[in-house]
Amino acid sequence: MSNISFKTISAEELSRIHELHFNNVFSNRTTAPGFFIVESEQNKINERRRKYAPWELLVGIYDGETPIGWHVGYATDPETFYMKNSAVLSEYRNRGIYSKLLEFVLTEIQREGFQVVTSIHHGNNPAVLIPKLKRGFIISGTHFHEKFRFMIELKYFMDSARKKAYGKSMGLEL
Repeated sequence: MSNISFKTISAEELSRIHELHFNNVFSNRTTAPGFFIVESEQNKINERRRKYAPWELLVGIYDGETPIGWHVGYATDPETFYMKNSAVLSEYRNRGIYSKLLEFVLTEIQREGFQVVTSIHHGNNPAVLIPKLKRGFIISGTHFHEKFRFMIELKYFMDSARKKAYGKSMGLEL
């Protein structure tokens, strides 16, 4: 594992990695049937996407020069960062790579001054949930998404006093 590295990457590099591996990594995903967006509405959605450019962090995971995973995330407001999607190729899993990626991402996010990190995950995704819970993320809610089904929301607070206050408001701290 000594050749494993993490680096911030461009949208073009992320697109190249996705083309190579996205469908393979997420081969178990299903899409709910019946979703259709008329062309005029899809055009408006696409235009909004082009106009809106939040601060984002794109990270590639490499074994030497070979891409083996990624992370995509962005600011949802000036102090909150959303970890949208991360993946490690199946043949590289169970080696602690995701935990190291998590440390890399949190360091970059903290360097940018973000105060809160959020993420949403399938309830049956222990490969991501366990490292995040061990790192100090807390379960802050659940969602039922029409496409992705049952999801668990996690939050991470950069400041321990803020985390404690949040826990107290949830009834977890006295």
